Amino acid sequence: MRQGSHIFGFFAMRGCVAARRARAVEDALGGGARRDEVAASR
Repeated sequence: MRQGSHIFGFFAMRGCVAARRARAVEDALGGGARRDEVAASR
């Protein structure tokens, strides 16, 4: 049980890092245009 929760926390933390990294890459590739598009859709 202790090990299972550790694995779950590891995956959750890894997913958060992956999402943050994907967003950074998206900003780098898309530039300001995609960010403006998102702001306009909001």
